[in-house]
Amino acid sequence: MEAKTGGVKSAQRTVRVIAAVLESDEPMSMSEIVRRGDLPKSSAHALLGTLESEGVLERHPKLETYSISAPWIESLAEGIERARTGATRDLRDKAHPLMVDLSRRIGMICNLGVLNGHSMVYIDKVDASERPVRLSTAIGAAVPAHATALGKALLAKMDPDELSDWLDHHHFEALTHETLMTPAAVRKDIEETVARGYAMEREEFHVGITCIAAAVTDHRDRPVAAVSLTSLTGVVESTGADVVGNAVCDVANELSERIS
Repeated sequence: MEAKTGGVKSAQRTVRVIAAVLESDEPMSMSEIVRRGDLPKSSAHALLGTLESEGVLERHPKLETYSISAPWIESLAEGIERARTGATRDLRDKAHPLMVDLSRRIGMICNLGVLNGHSMVYIDKVDASERPVRLSTAIGAAVPAHATALGKALLAKMDPDELSDWLDHHHFEALTHETLMTPAAVRKDIEETVARGYAMEREEFHVGITCIAAAVTDHRDRPVAAVSLTSLTGVVESTGADVVGNAVCDVANELSERIS
């Protein structure tokens, strides 16, 4: 592990120890930690002792090895979950007024979703008052990402290697006769999504329903969410896919700017 310059040495060494132990599949001996963490032997014992007394490391006396303590991992996971929940809430708060306006202007259901593994999870929804459509979707519901415009909009923003791995490990479930069922079919659809700027789901999730979505990205252009408009296929066709798609893209772009 390469040492970095310009920082506080004790903090750097602490971070390197934690990183080395986290990266190891097995508990590590002090000599291995010294080697992997590029530590001076003179201070390694005191540093490991401090991390042990603070509950970060757990020492196995018989083997004289160290591992990350279970309580520390649990508290770290809880902290990550709080950060994730807070980020989702902030995203939802920024998105909701835009979604209300978009739904009213176009007269369609507006959804906001995030990718959670291989599922697309709805985190906000605005029903259309002028053209009510009954759909079996609700905030918090998780559905197969490959069958939704929201999911495909997010997949289209993935790094190529990440997308390949995702497709290789995805379970393709048929929800209608139109559901895309192979990696090749999804790849082709994603190519079309990139070319036109928005994703389309043509009765792949609900018979008779079409959805159009665009990705929301952070300041590094990484996908964090997607926003969509949904209605009866005939309504989308009469309105025009490009009209709907451009409206969705405008809102997704504005939301991307607000969270960057």
